[in-house]
Amino acid sequence: MVSGMDNETRHPEISVVLPTRNRAEILGRALDSVLSQDLESFEVIVVDDGSCDSTAKMVDGYHDTRIHYVSTVHVGVSRARNIGIEHAVGRRVTFLDSDDYVEQGWLRALAGEQGEGIFDAAFVG
Repeated sequence: MVSGMDNETRHPEISVVLPTRNRAEILGRALDSVLSQDLESFEVIVVDDGSCDSTAKMVDGYHDTRIHYVSTVHVGVSRARNIGIEHAVGRRVTFLDSDDYVEQGWLRALAGEQGEGIFDAAFVG
């Protein structure tokens, strides 16, 4: 199940792939930290890796068209990331784990000031 805009109408600078499993209680912090970024051209792809909790309901409560929810049977975090990449339409892809959060300016730094991007690859951790 995928919710959000279809691939033809989305053209974000960055796709943030956020895999999760049974973390409804803490996922909001990660989502809020991305949604509050000062770069406007991004999407967040939440890949729900077979959660048994209220993850889907929590994500659905955001009503933000930048969030795209993908539900799958439990396939593990690596495959969940790959599923997120398959759904990504941004010029660049980055990852955020559901138990992490990012500081203001994170996406702008990845995209560069003019959207030109200053990194070929970046690892934060």
